[in-house]
Amino acid sequence: MYLIDGYNLLFVHFGMEADKKSANMEALRSKLVYQIRGFQLSKKGGRYVIVFDGTKISSFLPNPVTPHSPGHERVQVIYSNGSADDFIKSYVEKSANPKEIIVVTSDNEIINSVSKRVKYVVSSDEFAKLLADLFAKRKASRDPKTSERRYFSLSPAEVEKWKKVFGVDKDTFEI
Repeated sequence: MYLIDGYNLLFVHFGMEADKKSANMEALRSKLVYQIRGFQLSKKGGRYVIVFDGTKISSFLPNPVTPHSPGHERVQVIYSNGSADDFIKSYVEKSANPKEIIVVTSDNEIINSVSKRVKYVVSSDEFAKLLADLFAKRKASRDPKTSERRYFSLSPAEVEKWKKVFGVDKDTFEI
């Protein structure tokens, strides 16, 4: 299971684009959740819990835990009603199986508190790079200039062969 320090990862991943007072913070949270869902699907499983400080302040952020979302039981967003750091440390401390938890954060206080209990800690920088690499590959696969050629052409000999197969002569059909 991945236990993710939401804002810590968000600020590392989106950099200057993310400003706590920015009107686009909600959009960035949604984008981060979307990307983590994509990462989860690319890994064919695993549970991901993303913890943000505070409370959900807007109804416009889609609730990532809905029965209609593929993998809904595997990607969960928690608003900690306080400090995400405290929530993460407490979650690990109370866990029956902390060695099954991978914590994603670059917060030294969290790292010092949980690193000996959990499977391992992945820095937000490393995880952000994994997300960026995954989505760069997806984008490249949709770009006709960089993706494998999906369409092909028939050679003149192949065209003649298929014309014979379908009984088409040169007088009735031109390419």
